[in-house]
Parts: sequence; C-alpha cells; structure tokens
Amino acid sequence: MMPACILSVKHIEESCKALNLRPSKKMGQNFLVDERVLSDIIVAADLRKNDTVLEIGPGFGALTSELVKRTAGVVAVELDKKLAKYIKVNKLINKPERLKIIQGDIIQLLNCSIAELFYGVRYKVVANLPYQITSRVLGLLLAADNKPSQIVVMVQREVADRICATAGKMSVLSVMAQYYSTPEIIRFVSRNSSWPIPEVDSAIIKLKVRKLGSGKVAAKEFFKIVKIGFSSRRKKLKNNLASVFGKDKVADVFKALGLEENIRAQELDVATWMRLVHGF
Repeated sequence: MMPACILSVKHIEESCKALNLRPSKKMGQNFLVDERVLSDIIVAADLRKNDTVLEIGPGFGALTSELVKRTAGVVAVELDKKLAKYIKVNKLINKPERLKIIQGDIIQLLNCSIAELFYGVRYKVVANLPYQITSRVLGLLLAADNKPSQIVVMVQREVADRICATAGKMSVLSVMAQYYSTPEIIRFVSRNSSWPIPEVDSAIIKLKVRKLGSGKVAAKEFFKIVKIGFSSRRKKLKNNLASVFGKDKVADVFKALGLEENIRAQELDVATWMRLVHGF
C-alpha cells in the first residue's frame, strides 16, 4: 500500500493549491484520506492480475495507483480537466502503460463511447463515486449490454441502505440493484475519512452482477411496471397499477398471486415483483 502521507489532508490541500483547484461540491470532489478505507475497497474488489477495471472520479489517483498495481489495465474517467492532467503525470502510477485516462462526463460516456471500450472484455468497476451521480451511474452500468461483472464503490450511507433494502423499505433503486445483482454493504465509512469533509457518512458496497437467464422478465417491461407501482408512494400499489391496467385486471392479478389489497410498492421484494409483472 502507498505511503500514508499521500492520503493525508495536508498532501491533498497542497496538491489543490499547486493546481489552483478549489474542491467542487457540485462535482462531488471529496477526496479519500483514510488508508484503512482504501485498503478495504481494494480487498472487497478481489482483484486479479488479468482484471480490467473502470474507475470513476479518480481524483488525485490514490485508488488508481493501487488498482494499476494489481490489474492488467485501468480506465479512469475524470470530469475535472486539471485532475485528469495531473493523473497522467502522477509519479504514484508505477505502471503508466496500464492506465488510460479519459477526461469527460461518465454519464455521457456510459451512454455512448465508453461502451465500445469494454465490448468483449469482462471488467469490474471500482470507485469512490461522486455522490450526486451514484444512482444514475449504477443504473446505466447495470442496464448496459456489456455489464461489469462486479461493482465495488463508496457511496452515501443512505444510498447504500436503499440499495440493500428489504421488503417494507424497497424503492425503484433497490429493485433495480437487486434485479441485476446481489448487493451487500462491506462497511460504513465516517465522513471524516474524506476531505473536504462531506455532510454525511458513506459506505462501501459490493454488487455481484448476475447473468440474466432466459427465464427473467424482459428488463424494459419489468421496470416500466415497477415505476408505475412506485409512481405515488402514498397510494396503494393496486391503485397505481389500476391507473394503467384497469381495476379489474389488477384485482385478478392480485387474487392469483395472493397479494393483499392494501399492499404498497415498497413492501414487495424483487421476487414478488417478478411474479407480479408476469401477471400482466
């Protein structure tokens, strides 16, 4: 593991000053300064020498350096032009030939060019994700034709809890994550492990992405109905669905599945959603 001083607040502050960079809250620039957390991310990623990794928001390259040491190649996407340039000349990267830096918006890239980069290649995602793009990035990765085999990311604790929620506390995000993968919380992370200190604590989560078999409901149709079900959380599920499918059809499906009339969308786990969607 790298020298602890590289992850110190002092080092990050000095680096920001040298680049004339003021950490942007809008861009989610909270840099990891805790070596134990970095080590736990690496362990959770279960990296192999032949792995290819996509890192999102590498910042000053602390995680990037460790990924490069342990894998065949890393593609790091950084929105900030100054940081993207910094990483290219960063002496922390001891195997620069294994690293490809892309300066750009990961949301746009996941929708187009970056997909081409990984076609035919199994890859993992390992990142300290900027908070404000977590849900969108996970949605794009999990729904992609060329899904990663595994995702290990640090996210807001609240988001981690939502992703790993059980029946009674489900949301569109948790249904999506659990439809495509098996998620788990590796550990919670204090807000003091990042600089500038964010307003909330974080968590490291691991999503083992499933290979969807032919028995799975088509994702497009599945999530169309799920989103209808969650369209008004205060309403009963049957009322949300009846606005599209009609009361009689919904009543028939509920009866066939043995669902209670008063049940709400957040009370269904993914398996029950699958059965419900099959009913329509």
